[in-house]
Amino acid sequence: MDSSYQEFFESNDFSGSPGMEGHCQRSQANARERFRTHSVNSAFTNLRLLIPTEPKNRKLSKIETLRLAKSYISHLMAVLVTGNLRQPCLLAQSSSSDAIDSSDGSANSHPTRANICTFCVSPKR
Repeated sequence: MDSSYQEFFESNDFSGSPGMEGHCQRSQANARERFRTHSVNSAFTNLRLLIPTEPKNRKLSKIETLRLAKSYISHLMAVLVTGNLRQPCLLAQSSSSDAIDSSDGSANSHPTRANICTFCVSPKR
C-alpha cells in the first residue's frame, strides 16, 4: 500500500459506533476513491506539463492529453530515428514508404495519405 495513502487514511477518523459498521465501510471506500481520483488527476496534470501545446497555457481534456502524448512520443521517436529536428515525421514516413515500394518492385497504385504530425507543422517552441 502506498505510504501517502496510509498517511491520508490514518489522518482521517473513520471509526464509528458498533451500529455504524456499514457507514464506516462506506466512508473508507469513499476515502479510497477520493485518493484514487486525486492520484489520477495529479498524474494527468504532470503529463500536461510535459506536452507542448499552443497556446502554452491551454488546458487539455484527459482524452486530448492522452492522444497528444501518444503523438508526441511518436514525434520524438521520429527525431531519434531520422536525427533531424525539422519535420522528422515526414522524413520517417517517406523513408519507410520508399522501403516498402522498393521491396516488391511494383509501383504503388494507391497513393498513401501522409499522416500530419502536430509537432512537425506547429511553429517552433
